[in-house]
Amino acid sequence: LMAVESGLDLEWPSGTGRRVTLKDAIGDLPRLGRSTGESEMAWKGRAGLSSFQKKMRKQMNGARLVWDHVTRPVRADDREAFRLLKPGMRYGELPPRLRRYRSDIFNDKYNRLAWDDLSRSITAHIAKDGYWYIHPGEERTLTVREAARIQTFPDHFRFAGTRSHQFRQIGNAVPPVLGEALGRSLLKSLAGKPRERGSRAAQ
Repeated sequence: LMAVESGLDLEWPSGTGRRVTLKDAIGDLPRLGRSTGESEMAWKGRAGLSSFQKKMRKQMNGARLVWDHVTRPVRADDREAFRLLKPGMRYGELPPRLRRYRSDIFNDKYNRLAWDDLSRSITAHIAKDGYWYIHPGEERTLTVREAARIQTFPDHFRFAGTRSHQFRQIGNAVPPVLGEALGRSLLKSLAGKPRERGSRAAQ
């Protein structure tokens, strides 16, 4: 909910027009291979960081590390399923031997993200399982830091508690970049000329 009183106009923020793909958001983060990552890892970076990646790294002040780049262990059968799963595939398209859930009820149980597309929205459910958020290039689900990046938390921002607690905090949060856009819109409304007394605007 956004609202203003005193007859001020409230303009919903418009999009920037720049589409941030998953590769733009997390493509610079270290690959994990078959590990589950670490709470502190070396960040090597690369040439040609996206503008979004530069923004996320800005307050790291040159530190060549990344925090909370940790994910869940992967079962052997899930690893095989993740390897076979392509973006857009449904759970029921996997071989029956790799399905642990009913495909008529849970046909969206697994979701492989795509490098050149937008991410699925990060929700608090990621704290329970990460099957909606399978990494686009590795046989695992997203890490805490990858989820944080998608939610627009900069890399210097840390999360408290266990891995599940961290995922829940990220999934329940208003993305900081969205919060900034809303704040700018409210400031613009407050600086505007009031309309006739008694009228209100809300979105």
